[in-house]
Order: sequence, then C-alpha cells, then structure tokens
Amino acid sequence: MTTLQLPPYRTYHAGGRQKKFYTIHSSPNDVYTARPNETTSVMSFSKRNDALLVASMLENYREQNNDWPILDEFLPKTEIRDLRLLDIREWVKEELEIFCIEHVLSLITVNSVRPSQGTISLRGDSYAFDVDPNIYRNLFEKLLDPPIQ
Repeated sequence: MTTLQLPPYRTYHAGGRQKKFYTIHSSPNDVYTARPNETTSVMSFSKRNDALLVASMLENYREQNNDWPILDEFLPKTEIRDLRLLDIREWVKEELEIFCIEHVLSLITVNSVRPSQGTISLRGDSYAFDVDPNIYRNLFEKLLDPPIQ
C-alpha cells in the first residue's frame, strides 16, 4: 500500500535557479494525478529517478492486472527500467504551476520516495493556487466559445 504524507501548503523559493520537476504521462495530454484530499492534484517529483521508479511500479502493476492502479493500491516492488507505456516530462516549477492553474488542478511535489518491504512512502509538499476567478472564467469562455474560422 502506498503511503502519502503531505505537510501543509507552503511557498517554495528556488533561490534564482529554476528547480526542475518531473511528471509521469501515459500520453502527451494525460498526466498522472492523485486525489489525496478530494482535490485532483498533479503528481510531480523533484528527482527524475523517483519519477522513473514510480512509473516503473505503475507499469508493472498494469502488466500484472491489465488496469492502472489507484493511489492507495499495492504497487509491485520493482527496479527502475526502460518505460514502455509511460513517459517522464521535465518542467521548471513556474511552467508546471501555470499548467496546473490552466487545468484547475492543485500540485503535489514529491521530494522523497522510499520503497520498503512491498510498500512505498512518498513525502513532499502540496500546493493549492489562489487564483482570481476571472482567470478561470476567461479560460472556460475560450473553451466553450472557440473562435469561428
């Protein structure tokens, strides 16, 4: 069983250098998400190898069960391997935050993945975005009323 322990929201500053984050995708438009608090959040990883490990575990589960796991299901212990079904995408934090805001998603940044005895423990931060509602209204109006060509 996967354990997800998230501290309260906090602001992160990279000190002038753009910190990279990695997300797992099954297609260019399909990002791995979780719902730890009834809010859909993009799962991102601060280390590429952590993203690769979790993606490898997801692929192993898919191959064994012919279905994708939900967050709290048991993931088979595995080593990092070449991915066949999933891809890892690299982001700088600001781009990832904009992606989340545009898709009305919160963000989880996983800083530590610890596999042990058939389980994994994920530790990181959770971010909710306080955005002017007019931004969402404009985004939804564009979606609902595309320009006529």
